[in-house]
Amino acid sequence: MADDEEDEVRLLSAEDSKTLISNPQEELSFEDALGKVGNGWMQVRILLICGLGFMADAMEIMVLSFMSASVGFEWCLEKWQESAIASAVFAGELLGCLFLGTLADRIGRRSVFFVCCVLMSIFGIATTFAQNVTMLIIFRFGVGIGVGGLVIPFDLLAEFTGKADRGKILICIEMFWTLGTMLVSGLAWLTLSSLGWRFLVGMCAVPVTLAAVTVRWLPESPRWLFVKGRDKDAIEVLEYAARVNSKSFPSIDSFSDHHARTENTNIWDLFRPDLRWTTSLLWIIWTSFGFGYYGVVLLIGRVFSGTEQDNCYHPCSNLYQNETGLIPEGNSSAVECKLTHDHVGIMVSSSAEIFGVLVTAGIIDRIGRKLTQSGLYGLGALFVIIIGFTREQVALETMGFFARAAAMGASSATWVATPELYPTELRGTGHAMANGIARVGAFIAPFIVVSELSLGTVTAVLCGVNMLAVVAAMLLRETKGDALDIAKPDGQVTSVGIELDTVDEE
Repeated sequence: MADDEEDEVRLLSAEDSKTLISNPQEELSFEDALGKVGNGWMQVRILLICGLGFMADAMEIMVLSFMSASVGFEWCLEKWQESAIASAVFAGELLGCLFLGTLADRIGRRSVFFVCCVLMSIFGIATTFAQNVTMLIIFRFGVGIGVGGLVIPFDLLAEFTGKADRGKILICIEMFWTLGTMLVSGLAWLTLSSLGWRFLVGMCAVPVTLAAVTVRWLPESPRWLFVKGRDKDAIEVLEYAARVNSKSFPSIDSFSDHHARTENTNIWDLFRPDLRWTTSLLWIIWTSFGFGYYGVVLLIGRVFSGTEQDNCYHPCSNLYQNETGLIPEGNSSAVECKLTHDHVGIMVSSSAEIFGVLVTAGIIDRIGRKLTQSGLYGLGALFVIIIGFTREQVALETMGFFARAAAMGASSATWVATPELYPTELRGTGHAMANGIARVGAFIAPFIVVSELSLGTVTAVLCGVNMLAVVAAMLLRETKGDALDIAKPDGQVTSVGIELDTVDEE
């Protein structure tokens, strides 16, 4: 007996952390087991690694405006060629959204996140060596494919977080997006005129390269493992997470709500009877926020655009520009035209997103996802319509700031709600496809906002699109405080395991 006690003590002392094994063979559901892990340093680790990917997404989108204009000016490109460079990224994203989300639902979150990071890193660095517009478009298309799968780290964090503070924790990752946009603006301010666009694009590949290197410390989603019937693997991940979080974890061999491995899913499953209404509403919201967010960014640029540089020669056309426009002849002593950007205005506009994210973080777990989305989309509609009908500089600057803050806050709430509305076996597919739909809205936005339409007409369109999102958001199911479950057609919520067992029995 004494020897047995010594053996037991020896086994416990072999633990490499503060984790304690209690209640041997205790039966727990997956949700209860995840609750035992708690929120701690493991979630911080996931947030930082996945945040690097999220930051890279923002930087690759933000750098388009600087890169396209700079390349067009340097290589004497036509406007359609400049547009093609930006469009190549969005086209790549659509392709990535179509395949990478479904792939993550089949083979796991961690491996697909790694693939996305590698694609963005390789093609991002390759962009700096592009010698012509064709090479540039191909490389940016490759970057876009990787960007299309960057909803996956967001979903992984959602699946690793308990229901109590999930909204607030997920909003934190949105800060990385804002930091990414501000970082690009700052780098462009400091380096674009002196070191050129190649250096700027190369710097934008740094965060995603770091993310690719650090993926080795990123665990697989235990919820995905659970849904795939891999209870032992899920338990190992949860035990490891508990050790990192300095939490005790019971000794279990399986979950009490264990179910058989789910079959592979595809895009068409998003429109099965219990999800078609949710998918339709989400696609309306994501299209609206894609159009609205990028529309507001372009609108602010249109409102605060400065005058062209005068008394200079355009190197591509040899045309002289003065206050009357471009003319064939001019003063031979005039300087060569330089491409300029309103870096201060861009930085101030980007900082508005911090305010929007902080507001969303403070209310999303209090008033819920529906009210947060509808309220902020509604405020965004109000702010843009005021921009269209005022000419006071202070009012324009104030409304521009709050319009962008509302757009960022509303879209952040939509990012939180979307993975909560899909079951685990379809979460990657559903979220990626919604993200792809948003890019369609973003693609359309320039043709409306940067056009010959009057400012009043443009703001009226943006207002209407935002109000469409308000209505759709109010019709969604509220997910505040819910586990990541499956919604039945009648709106009732059941745990993943029970619902899937019911499906299997049928």
